Amino acid sequence: MKKLIMLVLSFVLIVSFVLIGNKAQASTEKLDKVKLSSSIARTIDEDGIDYFQLELKKSHSLKFAIKDAKNKKLQLMVVSGLNIDLFNRMLKEEQEGTDSTVTEKELEAYLDDFKIELAIDNLTGEESVGKSKAEIGLRKGNYIVIVMSDSNLKKYGKNYSVSITNSSNKKIERESNDSFKYAMPIKRGQTYQASFFTIFDDVDFFKVTVPEKGQVVVKSTVKKDEKMKFSLYNTNKKKIKTIVKKSGKTYTMQAPVTKGTYYIRVSSDAFILDDAYLHYNVKTYVKTKVPTTTVTNKKGNKHDSMTITGLQKGAKVIVYKDAKKKTVLLSRTASSSKMVIKTKHLKDRGGKLFLTSKNRHLYTSSLKTISYKAAR
Repeated sequence: MKKLIMLVLSFVLIVSFVLIGNKAQASTEKLDKVKLSSSIARTIDEDGIDYFQLELKKSHSLKFAIKDAKNKKLQLMVVSGLNIDLFNRMLKEEQEGTDSTVTEKELEAYLDDFKIELAIDNLTGEESVGKSKAEIGLRKGNYIVIVMSDSNLKKYGKNYSVSITNSSNKKIERESNDSFKYAMPIKRGQTYQASFFTIFDDVDFFKVTVPEKGQVVVKSTVKKDEKMKFSLYNTNKKKIKTIVKKSGKTYTMQAPVTKGTYYIRVSSDAFILDDAYLHYNVKTYVKTKVPTTTVTNKKGNKHDSMTITGLQKGAKVIVYKDAKKKTVLLSRTASSSKMVIKTKHLKDRGGKLFLTSKNRHLYTSSLKTISYKAAR
């Protein structure tokens, strides 16, 4: 159902926003081009439509807002992949009654490329998409900004302005990141804001670099309690087995990984009627792999020891008395891949200790429970 809505809306939007008023003769080369500014003066035409081109020569984090609208009801959309020339060709062939020369492959590519990257308005109630201004990350490329009004323009006037400026927030999802090719690079340990425009957007891709072997963790909190799906792929785009857990509105995905580039796929089947946007955040980090530990427990404590292997030189190892990590029994820094620690903390009857390890460039490992048997 959602795919059908997307398909229908694609045609409706193109026809109503671009082709009305004999604008089918336009091409992307002839569209007005605007530069980033806090006040871009514009005029709505007789059909209640205005559109212009925004050319980005590099990726940007941008802020959009409708200004000087007064009593005019305005809807603004930022569109990518709008192939006006192809649509002109289809329209001309239809008007002339000739067979279409547009191939199925061309049409599928057109529908795949067409995206509404952003939608805001100054409407209220059910008419509104829920945003009057917004921040968005956009890749390098050409975008068409379409503004539509159903107000009485003779009464309220045709002039308005729009603000399109740079945002200082660089941790915003960069649209469209809906494929491996356009996956957004993210830095480990940093939280990025992201969203689905649920009518058109149902998948996001992120790309992260893992410097060494460890346990990758992806954490995401959804503002509304909607069902989300998370998947992980390696450099070869092969899906990796993961464990995904949900607690309240927060999802956590984990998987053992080696050094390399990994892709995170986030998707949702949500279709929100009261707000067209589903907002979430995403944070990725890599935990140190838990080292292998063996315990030697002999009667008395003179010859007791712990042998820890699989360490990175410089890794910090901490042994705790309790699972809540309140009491530290010992702390050591590895000088090689193997560490032998003499200890007087083992009990003759046997028991448990708890260990963590942290490599220099990674997060602390999960807490490992070390059970040891009675002394011999």
